[in-house]
Amino acid sequence: MGIKKIILSTIVAVLGAGMIVFFVLVAFFYFTFPRETHSLWKYKGLRAQWGPQLVSHFPPEIPADASLKKFSHFPAVLQGGASIQLRLSLPPERFRELYSQFSAQKTKSFLGGDTNRHMNEPEGMPTTFFYTSGNKDGSFPDDFEIMIFDKVLPEAERPPGFYWNHGQSHGVAMSMNRNEIVYWAENW
Repeated sequence: MGIKKIILSTIVAVLGAGMIVFFVLVAFFYFTFPRETHSLWKYKGLRAQWGPQLVSHFPPEIPADASLKKFSHFPAVLQGGASIQLRLSLPPERFRELYSQFSAQKTKSFLGGDTNRHMNEPEGMPTTFFYTSGNKDGSFPDDFEIMIFDKVLPEAERPPGFYWNHGQSHGVAMSMNRNEIVYWAENW
């Protein structure tokens, strides 16, 4: 009976040590790696962490006259990409001013959809998913015009291979029907 007791004690000790190591690793990764946030009060500070070339079109602060305010931020983790998105519903006259401004600034636009569809269209370009929609679909409804502010190379000028590996894109998605604007930037 003595050997069985020793083996059982060894198994219990190994399992106990394994569980302790597991919980330490889980805690380490939980507290070390950044997570997605939707907290509006963090907007100003998180926007400031992005390079101005990608977020200069975002408002410096959330406008007081916006009626719908949604925010999503996901920081880069290891080789994973980062995204920032602010969705606002604005008064019609203010929305129209921004629509005119951003329409003049865009290099290309798409109606509805998501980044997977947009980059697979002829002379397509990565855009974003609809992170602030509140649903898991991630696709913009057809009444949104997704405008890109980045240079879009014609197919003939694109390098061979995966053209968008380690890139970035930014722009806005705007719906005239809803007076909504979604500011977005992606870095991968």
